Amino acid sequence: RNCGCRCMPWSRFLTMMHFVWVALSIAAALVGRAGACPAGEGYVSPIDETCILCGEGTYSAEGAANCTQCPAGTWNDQVGASSQSECMQCPTGTWSTVAGAGSASTCIACDAGKYQAAVGQANKTTCLACPSGTYGAVQGASACSACPSGTWSEDFGSSACKSHAEDKWTKRSLRGTSLRKNPPGPINRNCGHLQDFQLDIGASAQFTDPPVSAASCTISADTSTFGPLCWFPKGPDLALCFDETCYRAGVSSPHSITLQKPAGPTVLTVKNLHVNFCHVNVLNFMYCCSSV
Repeated sequence: RNCGCRCMPWSRFLTMMHFVWVALSIAAALVGRAGACPAGEGYVSPIDETCILCGEGTYSAEGAANCTQCPAGTWNDQVGASSQSECMQCPTGTWSTVAGAGSASTCIACDAGKYQAAVGQANKTTCLACPSGTYGAVQGASACSACPSGTWSEDFGSSACKSHAEDKWTKRSLRGTSLRKNPPGPINRNCGHLQDFQLDIGASAQFTDPPVSAASCTISADTSTFGPLCWFPKGPDLALCFDETCYRAGVSSPHSITLQKPAGPTVLTVKNLHVNFCHVNVLNFMYCCSSV
């Protein structure tokens, strides 16, 4: 029995075998974790490695340990989904920020006056305002509709078009304002109200809201010229233009003139005809158009 060697006690041998068994069990568990569940299933929890079907709003590929949420802008109302392609996209005209959604009810419709033409959108900013000349009457629109004949809209994000019987202009006051070349935007005025402004040399102002249809427009104003070198002004002070069709108005005051506006979207441009030396005071300016 001795043979010159010391024998291992039986108790130590059993202890060593126990540690070997524990190590093999842990290794087997780790190997199993790498690919334990079939497609469409995942572990109950990190400490419970029982595979169960993925719930609504989630999916799992073959061998995955966990179910993954459908991304924002999508949803899935089925259990056991095995790929992201089974997550349904929110339809056009809607959006959703919810990840793991279990129904289409999380898809929110864009407001009236806006549209959204793509599916699967995850942010409200993807809803775009309807451009001028169009409208969006309902929520969740994928496109805007053109205003019908005899109506118009000048504002972005309109939910309805205005009839020509309602043709009125915005309420921005210009009294005391000096307009330079290329003024900072369209300047409109409520029909029936007067306004004063100045036009620098060669400058112009634009009014963007005459009716779309053919119209008869009455324009009235008093004008005068000024400037340190404006000694002997010649010719009319203003040009009144509907797009490319222009009319010269007044030597010193146009007072009142009626012009025929052609059909189609047009702007009224009031331009200083003096390209050298003379600025123009425009006083008591008013214009009103009625469809014909």
